[in-house]
Amino acid sequence: MPITILGAFCLLAARQHIERDTARIFEAIARSRTQAQQAL
Repeated sequence: MPITILGAFCLLAARQHIERDTARIFEAIARSRTQAQQAL
C-alpha cells in the first residue's frame, strides 16, 4: 500500500473524529443556552 494512500486514510479518519467532536460541542452549547434561558 503506498504511503500516500495510508496518509490520506489517516487524515480522513481524523477529520471524521473532529467533526463528531465539533457536533458534540455545539450540542452542549445549545443545551446550556436552553437551560440558561429556562432559568431566567
